This record gives sequence, structure tokens and C-alpha cells, in this order.
Amino acid sequence: MGLVILFMIIISIIYIRLPSSDLQDHMNIGNKYLNTGYYEKAADQFQAIIKQDPTHQQAHIGLKKIAIHQMIMDSQSTDVIQKEIQSLKENYPDDPHIDLLHAELFSNNASQAIPLYQQIIQDYPYLAEAYFALGVIYQKKNKNPQALTMYQNALEIAPFNIRYLTNKGDVLFQERQFDDCVLVYQQLLKLDHNVLLTYCDLIHALRMKGHMKKAAHYSFELEKLLSNQTIFQYPPNANKWMFTLQGRHLTLKDMHAKLSYMYFTIALAEMLNNPDSIIASKIHTACNALMKSQIKKDYLKKLVLYQAKQVYDEHTLYHDPIKKFWAYVSCEVFWGRTKLTSSISNIIISKTGVFRAYNAVLASKRALYKGKGTKARG
Repeated sequence: MGLVILFMIIISIIYIRLPSSDLQDHMNIGNKYLNTGYYEKAADQFQAIIKQDPTHQQAHIGLKKIAIHQMIMDSQSTDVIQKEIQSLKENYPDDPHIDLLHAELFSNNASQAIPLYQQIIQDYPYLAEAYFALGVIYQKKNKNPQALTMYQNALEIAPFNIRYLTNKGDVLFQERQFDDCVLVYQQLLKLDHNVLLTYCDLIHALRMKGHMKKAAHYSFELEKLLSNQTIFQYPPNANKWMFTLQGRHLTLKDMHAKLSYMYFTIALAEMLNNPDSIIASKIHTACNALMKSQIKKDYLKKLVLYQAKQVYDEHTLYHDPIKKFWAYVSCEVFWGRTKLTSSISNIIISKTGVFRAYNAVLASKRALYKGKGTKARG
């Protein structure tokens, strides 16, 4: 009887254990995910292999590469990371993802990073992530035509990659190609209709086109989405939204700051669509959320003003509703004070003063340059 049970256990193990061909399939899929920067999906593939074969060396190396990528994102010690990368490089000299990690380590130093990424692209033209990372560097240097080329190259390899499409849309906005920009953002919403910031981006692009009714439609959809109590737990919405305002960094980390920004966006869209709209409650919601946030209040107000002023400069027809909107925003009653202050006409802000960064190589942190606020996302 004992032998029969032992035999059945052995047979079960044989059937449960994945064939080596299936393990290799997981490995191939994991590497393809690394090619396009889907690190979490790649990790799932490597972990599936290790679950079946705990000694699988290549799967462990795959997880180590992902861990190093995370260390770079978390801005851990460069010396420690460099030693880890060098150790991998010595043992796996032909691994393209190790070269990618090395370039990523220097992504904040354009003079070092650009030739590294260019060499990777020459050696491994199928690495979409290399094109994308190089595009982010170009975008940070305000070389938008080069950035757009790199993003398009990345999208030819991975046409439905949300990060790649997002950055392409941002560059198109900065280059004032609003028609193409809107198409990209609409495609993004079809791919994932739960990303809050995409709605804000699309709304602003539509405002710049003068399509106020459509902008109001998407602002209504955004407000409906905000009624979902768990929406901020969705990873793309939980990530940092990072801005640079006149050389100073502005980060929307918490739900309250993001909620404030979105309600200001919704209020402006409604006012532009119908100047008789009553937006006091939305402005009040935005201000209340902002008061609960750790962010410096004036920074976000300047960002909101900057976007309103972009529309103001683009469309003379909407000067009056924008002035009315800014009167609401500037009303100190909403900020626990008493008087009405500055209109849009006496606020001075450089058109190049607001940038948002979504750094590709520091990927899921969502740090970017953006001409609306600006972004270069990763």
C-alpha cells in the first residue's frame, strides 16, 4: 500500500511540474516584458518558473534585474547598484537588459546616458524600452522632434504600451499638434479607462482645440469615476504626479492634492462649456481637498492658473469665462480668508514656467515634463 501511495505521489509530481519547453516559454515571455518595461508582468513569469523549478538560474537572474531596476527607481546608492550591474555584466556579457540597467543608472546625466542608449539601440533594435528612455531624455532637453521619433520607434514594437502612448501624447501637446494629441489620449482611455490623469490630459487638449463641449463631457466622466471610493488604489492613480514649477519641484503624492487638481480641471471645463455654470461647489471641493494635502497651496494654484492661461491665450472667445473661473479660484473665502483677489489679467507667469516630469527610466514614479504642466513619463 505504501509503495502505491509513493508511486502516485511521483506521478503527480511529474504531471504537475511544467515541461522544460513550458518553462522556456515563460522565460521568453518574461524577457519580452523586460524589452518593453513591463517589470511586474516579467516578474510574474519568472516567479512562475521558480515555483516549478526553484533552481532555475535564468529566472533568478531575471528577478535580480528587476530588483536592480527598482533600486534605481528608489534612488538607492549608485555605488552599490553599479557593483551589482558590473557583477551581472561579467557573468552575462551579452544580456541586453543588463546594458539597459547600466544606461538607466545614468539617465539623469544626458551626456552619459544618450550614447549608452544609442549603442543599445544599435546592438538590440528590438528593445522598445531603450527607445522610450532615450525619448524621455530628449524630451527633458526640450528636443521634442527627437523625442517624438524615439516614442514612435518604441510604439512600432509595442503599439499598445500605455507609457509610450502617454509620452507621445505629451510631446504632441507641447508641439501644439492638438488633433493628434487628442487621438492619442482617446486611445489611452480605450486601453484603460480608469487612469485619472489621462482624463485631465484629454480635457486640457480638447480645451486647447476649442472643443469645450467634448471637454465638458470627459470632465463629467472623470467626476463619475471619482465617485468610486477605491479609484485612488489603482496603481496608475496611486503613483506620484510630479511637476516642476518655475524651477521648483511640485509633487502630487496624496489623494487630496490629486483630487484638488482634478476638481479645478472639472470646474474650468464646465465654465468654458457654459459660462453660466455654477461651479462654486466644485471649487469648494477642490479647495477643501487642497487644505487637507501637504502640498504648498500656492504652487497648485499657479499650475491651475497656467493651464487656464494657456486656453486664455489660445481663444479670445473664452476670456470672460476664464476670468470668472480665476475669480472663483482666487476668492479667499474658499481658503479660509475674506476677500476676492487677483484676476487672470494681473497674474504673471512664464509660459515655460510649468513642467511636469514622468521620468521613463524611473518608471512607475510617473515623473514627467509636460507643456501643460509638462511631463515626460515612464
